[in-house]
Amino acid sequence: MAINDLKARGIAQAMGVKVIGTLGIIRLAKDNGLLKEIKPLLDELRKIGAYISDELYKRILIDVGEG
Repeated sequence: MAINDLKARGIAQAMGVKVIGTLGIIRLAKDNGLLKEIKPLLDELRKIGAYISDELYKRILIDVGEG
């Protein structure tokens, strides 16, 4: 299940449902060769108001080889 709402994620996980958020989907797309780079997408998400902490931003870029 793709979901970003923290409360809903907790409920879904408690029910045994595997959840993934926007960043997880973007990372899967990069890992599977569907995206060449994710930094522009992360930057655009931040620009339109999505909260991505600096720590998570840096970590995901390092994890996918863009950091």
